[in-house]
Amino acid sequence: MEMLAGNKAAPEADRSKPAQRPVGAWVAQAVLIVLAAYVVISARGLGIWLPQGPGPGFFPLVLAVALVLLSVAWFIQTRRAAAGSPAKDAYPWRRPAITIASLVVLAAVLNVLGFQASMLLFLLFHLKVMGRRGWLTSVVIAVAGSIGAFYLFNDFLLVPLPYATVPPLTWLGV
Repeated sequence: MEMLAGNKAAPEADRSKPAQRPVGAWVAQAVLIVLAAYVVISARGLGIWLPQGPGPGFFPLVLAVALVLLSVAWFIQTRRAAAGSPAKDAYPWRRPAITIASLVVLAAVLNVLGFQASMLLFLLFHLKVMGRRGWLTSVVIAVAGSIGAFYLFNDFLLVPLPYATVPPLTWLGV
């Protein structure tokens, strides 16, 4: 009766098509978790904490725990994405190409603008343009990320990072 009224029903093939399982992503996640478990075991053998402070196994342990947490988050995201499989991107190479290009630009301006200003612009670009976040969220995360990373590396880890050489930024101490 619906066909006579001019209403076209969705084809049966589209309705009954099962959602594709991201098996490759699941394998990669499992490999990363196994690798992280190996690093945790190896880091314990190096010594996590010494009387003087963090031992040689501390940093690998922290990275392994972060790897497990990120792998679990990735697993949750792939499960959600598989449930409501979105349309395919017409240009799947575009986002990685833009990311690589932005990293090249970051490396080129790092010694001129300094770490803080360069990282601020890099994070702002990726949050606002690539991630399509709101302005407030993008600015807050970019400022916190650039300043936080600078002080983490410069003051806590004692890794010197470049300061700006452009006069307006040097006056600000950036």
